[in-house]
Amino acid sequence: MVKPAPGELDVTRESPTTEAARKLVVEPTTAGLYHLTYACLLVPRFSAHYLTGDLADQVGEWLPNICIAFGWRLEFLSVRPEYLQWVVNVQPNTSPGYLMRIMRQQTSEKIFTDFTRLKRENPSGDFWAPGYLIMGGTQPHPQQLVRDYIRQTRQRQGQEIPSEPRRK
Repeated sequence: MVKPAPGELDVTRESPTTEAARKLVVEPTTAGLYHLTYACLLVPRFSAHYLTGDLADQVGEWLPNICIAFGWRLEFLSVRPEYLQWVVNVQPNTSPGYLMRIMRQQTSEKIFTDFTRLKRENPSGDFWAPGYLIMGGTQPHPQQLVRDYIRQTRQRQGQEIPSEPRRK
């Protein structure tokens, strides 16, 4: 290896690959690629099935991996005993229905594989109650909306849940 001559390091020379690189079109890796942000919520099908302990820990690990696998960016995740809530950025061609279908299928499959008791109690193949709550936006759902949604879900299932007194 020959030591460069004085002043030689001061000159920037183009590499032969520079011309080829100019012809490449590279997609940005910034947030600009993701145009849609959704706040999502799922409720367990059975009111006695709580997202606690090992189940909560596992769901908290699975969701980020599912998002990575499908090219989505998880912005927020809350695994609560009565619901699962997350905020995710997706590509513009990802419909809300597709997003929720994938999340339901992937999490249900993993839950029923690792927690066989829940599968025996719920032979539907879907751990989650029918329906979902999804809204465009970067913020999680307000707590009152979550409570109302859970109450309405349980009422649709024929489970009467007394409504909470309104807080002032």
